[in-house]
Amino acid sequence: TGELLGFESFIPPFASAPNNSEILVGVNYASGSAGLLLETGKFMRMHVMGARKVGVTGLNLIGCTPAAIAMYGDKDLLCVDSMNKLVVPFNERLKAIIDKLNVRFTDAKFVYLDSVTAGGIAGQAFPIKSTACCKVSLATGMCIPNVEPCKTRRAHAFWDAFHPSEAASRLIAPFYLRALKKIL
Repeated sequence: TGELLGFESFIPPFASAPNNSEILVGVNYASGSAGLLLETGKFMRMHVMGARKVGVTGLNLIGCTPAAIAMYGDKDLLCVDSMNKLVVPFNERLKAIIDKLNVRFTDAKFVYLDSVTAGGIAGQAFPIKSTACCKVSLATGMCIPNVEPCKTRRAHAFWDAFHPSEAASRLIAPFYLRALKKIL
C-alpha cells in the first residue's frame, strides 16, 4: 500500500529489512494495538499529533490463518468457523467507532478498511491458502530464523502462521487504496 501511495519510507515486508533499525522508521500499517474503544485515547492522541486522514483496518478472518487451522482446525477445512464468527461483531463495533470519530473530529476523516473482503479477494488467487511459506515456530507462529522459505512464494497466501505473503499484500493493497481515496 505504501508503494501505491507514493511513500518513500515505510516499514519493509517481513524478513526483507537489511537490519532491524529499518523496521523502526516509516509508515506502520499493522499496528494491531490501535485500540478499539474511544477511551483508549489512541485515536485522540493521533489527532492531537496532527493525523487528519486515517485508514483503520478491520480484523480479517482469523480462523483462516495457518495458526488457527493448525491449532483448532480440521485437515479438510480451510477455516475455523467458530473463530471467524467473532470477527463480524468486532468489525461492526469498529465501524461504529469510526462513524463516531468522524462526527467528533470534523476536521479529520477516518475510513474503515474492510480486511474480510480484501482478504477474500486475495485468497482466491492462491493455490496454497492454509499453510505458511516458511517453516514456523510452534511457540510463536513466526518464521524460524535461518531456514529457507518455500520456493513457491507467489503461490502462498501466508508468509508465516499469521501474516499475508508479499504476493497477497500486493493484491490487497489496491483494494485498500480505493477505500483510502475517499479521504485523500
